[in-house]
Amino acid sequence: MNEKVYALWFASVCGAGSAAADKAVTVFSSFKEIYEAPAEKLKEAGISERSPLYSADKDLTSFENAVISYAEKDIKIVSCFDADFPSRLKNIRPAPAVLFVKGNLPRENSLSIAAVGTRKSTRYGEKVSYKICRLLSESGVTVISGMAKGNDGFALMGALDGGVPPFAVLGTGVDVVYPKENKDIYDAILAAGGGIISECFPGAAPFPANFPKRNRIMAGLANGVLVTEAPKSSGALITAHYALEYGKDVFAVPGSLFSRESDGVNMLIRDGKAKPVLNHLDILEEYSGLFDFVPTENKDAPAPAEREEKKEKKKKKAAFEAKAGTKKEDLCDPAPFLPPETGDEKSDRVLSLLASRPMHPSEIAELSGIPAPEISAMMTVLELDGRIAPEAGGYFKRLV
Repeated sequence: MNEKVYALWFASVCGAGSAAADKAVTVFSSFKEIYEAPAEKLKEAGISERSPLYSADKDLTSFENAVISYAEKDIKIVSCFDADFPSRLKNIRPAPAVLFVKGNLPRENSLSIAAVGTRKSTRYGEKVSYKICRLLSESGVTVISGMAKGNDGFALMGALDGGVPPFAVLGTGVDVVYPKENKDIYDAILAAGGGIISECFPGAAPFPANFPKRNRIMAGLANGVLVTEAPKSSGALITAHYALEYGKDVFAVPGSLFSRESDGVNMLIRDGKAKPVLNHLDILEEYSGLFDFVPTENKDAPAPAEREEKKEKKKKKAAFEAKAGTKKEDLCDPAPFLPPETGDEKSDRVLSLLASRPMHPSEIAELSGIPAPEISAMMTVLELDGRIAPEAGGYFKRLV
């Protein structure tokens, strides 16, 4: 009988992240041996009598069929007894007994960083996730993420643009794209030579309990975890805490004190649990001499959607400077040289406030008396018009 049949039987009986499963695989040398072990031998191995292994159905027919079905779908079954099982995962507790994989697994000798963040991402978090992960990838680093909505997706897009195939660890079956809007990312990862990894059986739906278990696998596969944006209740912090438990490095991008979506990362930094990072080089310096990578200095690599936007802004800025007869950096006070007003009273009020110094949208809303949701929409329009630009911490500065 194929050992993978026994592996599926075992994973089905014990479930993902099970203490009983963890105990069994450390005592026995194969899933077949566990399958054939009588109750006395299970007791001698120290496995609790409450374990489902004592009363498990031994019919293997459905698992034999599943092995054939998964192979037809290009889904690999990789067990903890296989030679190609990730060695980093053997050292976490509880270790996964079986992984399901579409595509490939990360290379054993590669520097890997797990990038995680909140699903309720801000524009700041999305840009940070994309840029840092792109630059890490350009430097030769493998990026791992959860492919969740929000910052995870932007981290994977950045990694894909950087050139090193990334990997997604799911809280669903590897054949279930969740969320559906990340289907393009899912396909791009496989096309690039990366991989989709899960401890859940193929076809498994996004059950909430699966995601914390998924987070421990991300932390286990990586050398370090980067938290780009996270509120206090974010699942990204679960990944960070697993990393700390496993003795891995944790990095966090500082965020605005006015943004709830950055409360979690700021707390990690405040409590000394994470190294604050301003760019990818702050991460790479921790691994200098330990792995092969070539740090890229392109700190301002723009996201795809920003490239044309930046070109247009430069054109507008150059036209304004030519008209004013001076360069922006030569001005002591930009106010006298600002271009004509927008014609919209509220937008002009915002631009007037930003003429003195960069401000956070929450501060602009307070000073202008304009509701915060309206301010957010206005900032988007003004940025696209090339009149303002985002800065670190969610602040905005006036350009023209």
